[in-house]
Amino acid sequence: MNDLWQNLKSSGRPIVLYGMGDGAQRIADRLMKEGISVDGVMASDNFVRGQSFLGHTVCRFKDIQKRFSDPIALICFGSELPDVIQTVRAIDCEKYFPDVPVIGEGCFDYAFYKTNRNELNAAKQTLCDDLSRSLFNTAINFKLSGKEQYLFENLSSEQEIFDLLELSSSERFLDLGAFIGDTVIKFMDTLKNYRSITAVEPDPKTYKKLCDNLIGCQNITTVNAAVGDSLTNIDFYPGGGRSSKKGVFGAKKAIKIPQITVDSLETPFTYIKMDVEGSEKAAITGAKGLIAARRPKMKIACYHRVQDIFDIILTVKAIRPDYKVYLRRTKCIPFWNFDCIFV
Repeated sequence: MNDLWQNLKSSGRPIVLYGMGDGAQRIADRLMKEGISVDGVMASDNFVRGQSFLGHTVCRFKDIQKRFSDPIALICFGSELPDVIQTVRAIDCEKYFPDVPVIGEGCFDYAFYKTNRNELNAAKQTLCDDLSRSLFNTAINFKLSGKEQYLFENLSSEQEIFDLLELSSSERFLDLGAFIGDTVIKFMDTLKNYRSITAVEPDPKTYKKLCDNLIGCQNITTVNAAVGDSLTNIDFYPGGGRSSKKGVFGAKKAIKIPQITVDSLETPFTYIKMDVEGSEKAAITGAKGLIAARRPKMKIACYHRVQDIFDIILTVKAIRPDYKVYLRRTKCIPFWNFDCIFV
């Protein structure tokens, strides 16, 4: 079985990157590792302003068509906006969506699949319905091939996910990675009545927007901190949303922020949402006491790190083997908005 990288290497065709952000750099790094050259960089028409990326002048797709008769386009950014997805799908050439981790090292290539086959099978065996198992297979097929078709299979609506969680008016909701309050607002719009909400967001500028957006809301506590497996202060790069990262990124850009654990909040949360840019496993470890004692319902992002598709499931099940586990995904490019549901 060949994966995307092997197929690109053997194609002998021009490779063009669509995008010029962190995702494009990660994909370019992987191409370089495979000995594959980047032959051009393009962007949507309204983003082309004569920029340079990886030594290439960023151009429009129509200019790529003039330069190359049979290019392969690699989509290097993510979006859930319908008009952006439609624009990308309308690109009239062979295209792929390489699966590179949002954070961390490695890549879900065929070698990774073979090495971790036992863990993948163990995680799949925990899944409780046909949709989850089909989505698991779809995820693997996408990660190995980068093919567009897999991005639009086995999708669910946000309402279907809320229905699966069976939330009630007695919920104590913990939103980890609350961003500007969008998921809190959706929770309130869907549920109307609840016991309490605690919203945790590490990025100081994003946190201010979160607080502004939640003015006047009832029974809400906001916390400006990262979440992990220990109480400490950490270096944090405040990039906003998916660009924010833990770690040492140099004194000029990194700031010091507190890191908390879920257990340190000492609240009997009944529903936890985790979307913390690759810190999900650490956050689970820091919530071990609550999970073991109370088995809260959880919706945990499982697409940031290459091993998340199995590691998050197996980590939670090791704490509480009696959880029912589901996978759900809403429409997005690439294979983001992919969650493990524990009930």
